[in-house]
Amino acid sequence: MPSLQKKSICLPLLITLCLGALVASSAAVMGQETSLSNRHALLIGVTKYQHARMNEPQLEYPEADAEAVGALLRKGGYEVEMLLGEQANQANIQTRLKSLDRVSNSDGVVLIGLFGHGIEVSSSRDAYFCPHDTRMQEVTAGGKALFDNNGQPLTEPNPESLISMAEILRSLRLSPAGSKVLIADCCRSEPNRARGRAFGTKLTLTDLPENTAALFACSANEQAFESKDWQHGAFTKCLLDEIESLSKSGDLNLGSLSFRVKARVSSLVSSNFNIDTKQTPYLLIQGSPELQLSMQQIKKQTSPAIFDFSGGTQSSLAALKSQRAWAQYHGIEVERQNSVGMRLRLLPPGAFIMGTNDSSLDLHARGMSTYEGFSMKGEQPSRLRQFEQAMYMGVHEVTLGQFLKYYHDSPSKNMTEGEKDQEGGIGFDGVSFTQRPRFTPWNTGWNNPIEQFMSHPVVNVSWNDANAFCAWLTEKERKLGRITEGEVYRLPSEREWEYAARAGNPGMFGFGDNWEDLAKYANVCDLTMQARLPGFVGIKNAVLEKRDGYVFTAPVGKFLENSFGLHDMHGNVAEWCSNTTTPELSEKELLDPGIKENYSRGVLLAAIRGGSWLYAPVDSRSSHRSGLFTSHREMTLGFRVVLLPLELNQR
Repeated sequence: MPSLQKKSICLPLLITLCLGALVASSAAVMGQETSLSNRHALLIGVTKYQHARMNEPQLEYPEADAEAVGALLRKGGYEVEMLLGEQANQANIQTRLKSLDRVSNSDGVVLIGLFGHGIEVSSSRDAYFCPHDTRMQEVTAGGKALFDNNGQPLTEPNPESLISMAEILRSLRLSPAGSKVLIADCCRSEPNRARGRAFGTKLTLTDLPENTAALFACSANEQAFESKDWQHGAFTKCLLDEIESLSKSGDLNLGSLSFRVKARVSSLVSSNFNIDTKQTPYLLIQGSPELQLSMQQIKKQTSPAIFDFSGGTQSSLAALKSQRAWAQYHGIEVERQNSVGMRLRLLPPGAFIMGTNDSSLDLHARGMSTYEGFSMKGEQPSRLRQFEQAMYMGVHEVTLGQFLKYYHDSPSKNMTEGEKDQEGGIGFDGVSFTQRPRFTPWNTGWNNPIEQFMSHPVVNVSWNDANAFCAWLTEKERKLGRITEGEVYRLPSEREWEYAARAGNPGMFGFGDNWEDLAKYANVCDLTMQARLPGFVGIKNAVLEKRDGYVFTAPVGKFLENSFGLHDMHGNVAEWCSNTTTPELSEKELLDPGIKENYSRGVLLAAIRGGSWLYAPVDSRSSHRSGLFTSHREMTLGFRVVLLPLELNQR
């Protein structure tokens, strides 16, 4: 008998060891937009809430359910917008709901899907969806606090922090779409409270806007269920299965879909849990709304063209259209979010010219300064590179807050390399940059108080630390059912990184050749930093003559995104890549005790890309390459991740 659980919703640089550029062979792992569809879906899912009491009972699959529904809708031609986990806070949800009056048209569809806890007040007709940041309040009667059977104060969600059914219906009413659909799989059991468990069951047909269908997971005083056997809620499983089945037969309409889902959910729950257990979906259809979902048509389409900018610049509009086209083709989203709050952006298959044929003289001719010891070795010659498969890349560099989730999951197991060898990382002691045991990712000499730096990129992590984080994230996401056994998080290869950084532009930067625009796109060595560290030798005569506003690291996402929707590909912190090579050291380098010790241990060099807040602007170019020992760590060096391969739908 399957193990069923109660569920609230069923649908759920200082580069002291820099050895110069790596050899070319190490790189070989390699305005306003209009909607492409008049069918638009907003899907909102919360599995784990900010307040601990909201996780009683603990949900398992709302976000996974939302993603599965989103994939199906994309496969059927919908443009899908998602708010999952921490992104599904009250402010974000309200903003997105208000924006629905600007999508679709009288021939189209707007669909809202809610996945998480919801409450319905027994003394009124009010119903509320619980966002991630739901606040709790004490339950009182006659001005006195009430207590549960264990003597603990009773609490309940504060309505002021919730999303009311009135707000949701108002957004549907204001939408110009000819058909409107609400899928709300929400219920919450409040112990010792006279409160209904279902959500939306007090609505009647007269409450709905014209041509609106509302599908709720269960009826009044019932619970909704989810199961590890299904990896979904009962309602989600049945809804997905019936849409697939009806679309193949060509009889997919909301009337037949509602009838079949209602019967199947009731049967599934009673047969897998208890014959007397009831979960009966509550369904309302006002007018003649249409879902406009046809799997047969979508399956016949050919794959989109690759995003090819090997012959010149492609616009940001072309990049976005390619992302959307490939997302729709594969039945996935352009942007997704994982369980640690990391946003990931789809990179479409494409072709580009990697590296450059420029020389230092060419850079000088464009007004870009270099410095003593600067080298372009390894960037030349340029060569054609092509990607056959889509992948996801982190929108931002991994933040300190995200890295600490990994670290605190098992501090003894997830110790950083600086802790293991007791040499620490490189930090700022108020005067200079130096390596000390006390310098860690959470202590660099400037990132205190730590609470104000959780959104900054993590630094003082070695290549080995970054790979350990990726392995942990892969295992965590698989256990949660967020990725399949065939998907993996890892560091990007140099080829993947440069393709993402260029984002359709073959120039020096992802935004073109005007390097003075770096202040808009990147946190690099500039006048802000020079004022704090005058005459720093590593960047003398190679400073950006502008101010980006940050001396050291900046919070991720503070600068403009590139055409793929990625931030900080130039500057902020340099980024580890997956490529490694065996170092070939000169006699002079072998005399350096630190380099000699690493070399004798057989430590590999790993590729570094992207420049940093301490690097000269010339080192932030898309093609610039350097490398450090895999055990190295410092306050200018972090990483971002890619997720691949995707689980592609068979066509």
